[in-house]
Amino acid sequence: MEPIQASEYRKGRQKLVQVKSGAHFLVRKMPPETVIKLLRAFGINIPASETRKTMKSNISEQLKDLNITDKLEPAMRIILPDCTVDPKIVLEGNPKGNELLLSEIDPLDAFDLLDAEMLFSGIGEESQAERESFRKK
Repeated sequence: MEPIQASEYRKGRQKLVQVKSGAHFLVRKMPPETVIKLLRAFGINIPASETRKTMKSNISEQLKDLNITDKLEPAMRIILPDCTVDPKIVLEGNPKGNELLLSEIDPLDAFDLLDAEMLFSGIGEESQAERESFRKK
């Protein structure tokens, strides 16, 4: 048994997604520090006594009454730059090489990227299922 190569591990945590405009982006699963930034931005508190078994339900309970509209812009500013590998998304300045400013991205493409990155990371499956069930009605 051999340890996994870093490039092989990275490759398994990335995938190519197509957004509404037809453009393709390479995205990656959310790293732990991005999850923590999101929890802070959403005002989610995890007590020191929290167990792994109860954490998901505790977080879900705290998110239940959260006004997502207020948190959407901070979530995009955290998730899109942290989880979009290629082209890289930056928040400000002069984009270099294969970088895009967040403000350059079409809103529908940004929402597609946000959905893809959250779902790929295992976050938001329940909200995705709700949206899809609503569309079917």
